[in-house]
Amino acid sequence: AKVIRACYRHLHGHAVSVSSLPESLLLPLIALGRRLQPALNRYTADGGSAFCKLSGRSPKDAPLHTARLLEAHSERCRQCGATDNNARLSCLFDAALELMRVRNVAHCLWLLINSFRIDEDLDVAARHADRWEQSVVFRSWWPGVSTDLEFRMFVSAGRPTGMTQYNHLVHSQRLASNASRIGSSLLAYYEAHLRPRLEGTQFATLTNGRFVIDFAVHPDALASESDGAIADEFVRVIELNCFYEATGMGLFDYHKDADQLNGGPFELRVRTEPLPHAEVKMENEWRTLLRGESDTRRHTDQ
Repeated sequence: AKVIRACYRHLHGHAVSVSSLPESLLLPLIALGRRLQPALNRYTADGGSAFCKLSGRSPKDAPLHTARLLEAHSERCRQCGATDNNARLSCLFDAALELMRVRNVAHCLWLLINSFRIDEDLDVAARHADRWEQSVVFRSWWPGVSTDLEFRMFVSAGRPTGMTQYNHLVHSQRLASNASRIGSSLLAYYEAHLRPRLEGTQFATLTNGRFVIDFAVHPDALASESDGAIADEFVRVIELNCFYEATGMGLFDYHKDADQLNGGPFELRVRTEPLPHAEVKMENEWRTLLRGESDTRRHTDQ
């Protein structure tokens, strides 16, 4: 934790980011990489790849610090023929997601030391070491996964009360057309696989059965015209998180929708049409990329 935080402060603790580390930080970072390598090898040894995160959050803001994001976004827009802002925004999120795909330990370390989210979580863990632990977590990468088919389910007293598309700024036609099928399938998945595993656990007791679950559905599940349930093989649980005021609510409002979120009935909310001027709801760094520009002062991969 100390070396990751020290590297982040060195790279980003100034008005302009720097792109190199002194030996005093590089050597302990290399040592950390050697510790992580055996765990990462489980996913990459045979040509595979991994998703890297901490116990709490992922470094999904780190791609902002590489010139590759602008290049990947431009190429994805070209391939998809994206011209309007909604399509370009979808391509931007998917390009950033692909840059989270880890194939070697150097990439993993780069993500960790270039993420404000990671630095923030490690700061909290350091200040509350008696009750907050963080570990580096690797998960097998799921080829083909896309950001328009990620979802957050809200659970109260062990019962799902609502679900929202995770990337709520984007309208996805395939999502809107399959919303009912997706909602019922993820509800069934929860009842069949998650509720039985969570009931009676310390997690359920400590949270009083109040938490959120992040899901991903593979695009192949929607390739057919079928209206039937989505097979389990096309569903992944990304993680479980706290459910409180600071939780990302997507298309719900923590206060306005409190009655429904606390007691139901269950509802899946998705965008049924593009959001006008969605870019104004984004942080400035992402808006810049959406315009086809990039702030090279933030890059650390030169």
